[in-house]
Amino acid sequence: MYTCIHIYCLHLGWNTKYRKSSATRQFVRMLMGISLLPSGDIPLGMSHLRDISQDSAEAQKLLDYFSGTWLQKWTAEQISVFKIRIRTNNDLEGNLL
Repeated sequence: MYTCIHIYCLHLGWNTKYRKSSATRQFVRMLMGISLLPSGDIPLGMSHLRDISQDSAEAQKLLDYFSGTWLQKWTAEQISVFKIRIRTNNDLEGNLL
């Protein structure tokens, strides 16, 4: 999920913007961290991100991409890794913990 968000940011041309703008970095990091929320709070987190990005068409595109790619295919319960000991889908990484 995180790599896909990063690649989409590059697709939007945010490479320089991400490096130079702390607000952009914070927004992207909040989106990347959405899976760390309890499943019941993910819709609220997405709503918050939409509220703070209303002035940016690019940020709305990123949220639309995330919603269409992740939230339409999986439930919040499937996305959330809140209080899960192993937070990876890579068995090799999980076995190292």
